[in-house]
Amino acid sequence: PLDIVNIVSPFEGRILKRMFSLGQKVRKGDPLLELDTAELQVNLREARSQFIKARQEYEKVRDWSKSDEVSNAKRSYVRAKKSLDTSKSKFESGKDLFARGIIPQDELESLRTQYENQELDFLSSQEQLSSVQAKGSPDNVQVARMALENARYKLESIQQKIDNALLVAPVDGLVILPQATGSGGESHSIEVGASFVEGNIIVAIGNMEGFTVRSKADEVDMVKLQLGQPVRITGDGFPGMVLTGHIESISS
Repeated sequence: PLDIVNIVSPFEGRILKRMFSLGQKVRKGDPLLELDTAELQVNLREARSQFIKARQEYEKVRDWSKSDEVSNAKRSYVRAKKSLDTSKSKFESGKDLFARGIIPQDELESLRTQYENQELDFLSSQEQLSSVQAKGSPDNVQVARMALENARYKLESIQQKIDNALLVAPVDGLVILPQATGSGGESHSIEVGASFVEGNIIVAIGNMEGFTVRSKADEVDMVKLQLGQPVRITGDGFPGMVLTGHIESISS
């Protein structure tokens, strides 16, 4: 063929329907093959589930300052601060009363212990608030955003493959077998049920408005050849017929 356009498998799967015969003339956009998407549908549902979870996590981290966890930690901090202030006030008053001989040593020590315990509780609530607020840090928001973008890309990629399950002719021409792809030089099957991996060439469309002829020349004759040079072509397959053309390319 003058030109060959290969049609590759957009994903790993098997042929579900075949809508052409080899050698059939087709026009651009004509349906050729439909690939089975059953496994992709499973992957799509999983990807959609992961995307929803990633979106929820991102929204949660993005609005973390308004979350229940932060609100609860702030309330605990405020309560601990008030309790600490109250205990401190009682302890300071107790020291004055003890100095004036109004309360005994035991009662003062009890107020001191209560104050020290409230101080520990306050420090603990302060650390907890800082730890909870850190979950909404810019770095964590960025990580959640990237996870969401990855999940969206995966979902869109699978959906695009499903959308491309119907293979159509990209150009006008004849449906032909692609060049041999097997290790022994054999062509693969393009029957219903045949399996392909992503990127495999399934079938090709040949432009039969002309021919491409590949030939060899001796190195001493290469200096006689130039691009665009007119040529005449003969062959045993078409005896008595002379085809005319020109040199399109010369391999390095």
